[in-house]
Amino acid sequence: MVPPSLTAPPPKSGDSASSGRDPTRFALRLPEDSHAPLTARAARHCRTARTNRRARPLTARRRPEGPGQEAPTERHLATTRSSASLLTASPAAPSTFSSSGPRPGNPGHDSRIITLDLGVLIYFIHHIATMIQLPQVIAMIADDLASAIEAQSGTDQLPSARSGCGPDTDELLRRIGDSGTVIPTPATGYLQFLKHDELVRLATTADAVLHLPYRPGHFLVQGQPLAVVWPPAAAPRLAAQLSRVQVTGPYRALTQDVSFGFDQLVEIAIRALSPAVNDTFTALTCIDWLSHCLCRITHGWHPQRVHRDGSGRIRVIACQADYDRLVQRAFEKIRQCSAGMPAVMIRQLDALCRVMEQTTIPRRRQVLADQGAMIWRACEASVPEPADREDVLRRYTALLALHQASDVRTEAA
Repeated sequence: MVPPSLTAPPPKSGDSASSGRDPTRFALRLPEDSHAPLTARAARHCRTARTNRRARPLTARRRPEGPGQEAPTERHLATTRSSASLLTASPAAPSTFSSSGPRPGNPGHDSRIITLDLGVLIYFIHHIATMIQLPQVIAMIADDLASAIEAQSGTDQLPSARSGCGPDTDELLRRIGDSGTVIPTPATGYLQFLKHDELVRLATTADAVLHLPYRPGHFLVQGQPLAVVWPPAAAPRLAAQLSRVQVTGPYRALTQDVSFGFDQLVEIAIRALSPAVNDTFTALTCIDWLSHCLCRITHGWHPQRVHRDGSGRIRVIACQADYDRLVQRAFEKIRQCSAGMPAVMIRQLDALCRVMEQTTIPRRRQVLADQGAMIWRACEASVPEPADREDVLRRYTALLALHQASDVRTEAA
């Protein structure tokens, strides 16, 4: 861009120094010849004019009054002088556009902040790199599952010694099956949460009994039975309030669904055993953590199925996951996907032995022994190497020995 030339405006008629105009005032004009350079004389003229204008007082810069303009009064001059004095007396504030830039901070403080930021960044990178490792993810899932098992452990409330507790569970289920009224599911999705205390309160107010045929974790289609009410006269009142005590969503949640935790670990193991991944050690890690979670429910874990009101009457009969089904979830799918893999079969039998050692209920020990028998039959059908079959048989024999020893202790007691 070619700089414009700075030229003084041509004098007009009647324009003189006595008229009060500044003879050094110049105008910025675009020359006719756009390629004309800025001469040194014009630059010197510009600097001289700027110096003269700064040297003159504020009153001298005022343009004289012309036609239709009044002369400045003493009040205006006083205001101008006071403003100039305030500007002169006020301390110079640091300018944002100063060429010197912002004032430098404390070097020691800045270095400490930089060191702290660097440490936080290193910790964040290490934390992320650790948390995304598969063994860590498996351990976190197992820990959440163990917490959910502890939260849902409990026993059914027994009837009080007073009379008037009403029919027992079997009699109520018979009446519900004969003349109960179905309350349909309002929306399609996974049943995630049920407020059992609120259900008991609503059933007590309506003097009714609620049977929940499905538990959190089941997939319900709109219109499918959500609850069955007895007597039928209380169904319309409870149907209008039941939507406020249940949550249905597009995915499962571990809050009231311990089966979901077992399914997550089994899913990781199955994906690891697939031909596309072929990660046997990840599957073995899942089996180890599954045995840990099963040991938490071998004794003392009885999810509450029957809920009573303050007077001891049964108000809600819920559906809960049982021990047999959880053991099947933990072992059957992995066994079906590990055909011809003796390493996985051996680890499953070791896990069954670990759980068998802590199981005191005979019926539950039989469930574990049945799973061991199915693993041994799968080994005989899919493992051709005799040495591998011998290793699997050795673990299966140890499981049977534990089962028989537990039966002997039970009979002696």
